[in-house]
Amino acid sequence: MEDRFEHFSYALFELSRCWYKITGNEMKRYDLSGTHGYYLITLFRYPEGLTAANFCEILGRDKAGVSRALRLLEERGLVHKEGTNRRNYNGVYKLTEDGRKAAEHTRRRVSTAVRHTGTKLTEEERRIFYSALEQITADLRFLSENGLPAEEGE
Repeated sequence: MEDRFEHFSYALFELSRCWYKITGNEMKRYDLSGTHGYYLITLFRYPEGLTAANFCEILGRDKAGVSRALRLLEERGLVHKEGTNRRNYNGVYKLTEDGRKAAEHTRRRVSTAVRHTGTKLTEEERRIFYSALEQITADLRFLSENGLPAEEGE
């Protein structure tokens, strides 16, 4: 019998690894890593800007990693921070014009990758896949926030 956990975990790990590699290849032109591409794409989705705390929540990253990534993006002129107080906390990060161009480029390239994957799936199979993936994600989010139920006999 196939171990669902191993199959599921390996597939997610491999999927994530491939996406980071594809995004990383696209971010090389900016001398950045694939992780930075996720920050740019995320800011593109939120033109009103995001705080560092928002990034932690949306991208599932720790505060130190978010701070390092945003600082580098700011140094490269791809993002800027608005509305900071005297201690430089609680600022809202937004894309600069160069950042918007980089985010658009990266989005366009990963969209190309998506178009070249799952080409043998029918539209119905694709719809079912995304529906199932959304349900699995919602279930895992619930379990991660509320804990696993006790096993029988515990």
